[in-house]
Amino acid sequence: ACSSLHGTHVSGIAAAVAPGTKLLVADVLRPIVIGSACGSPQGAYDRDILAAVDWTVARKLDGLNVVGVNMSWGDL
Repeated sequence: ACSSLHGTHVSGIAAAVAPGTKLLVADVLRPIVIGSACGSPQGAYDRDILAAVDWTVARKLDGLNVVGVNMSWGDL
């Protein structure tokens, strides 16, 4: 299996456990080697991770019912 599918798998579990859940996705991982197996992402910049967290907090402050955050890094 491709490690790049880890976040998709975790999202699927969340949706199965809580039917009707609406998921927000902020993908901050970047491929290091273009054309690597499965297009597997291999890293993330701190600034991208922080921007995703900031974006999520801003949505909460806008009134969106954000109740959890998963930082699914796979096998990084």
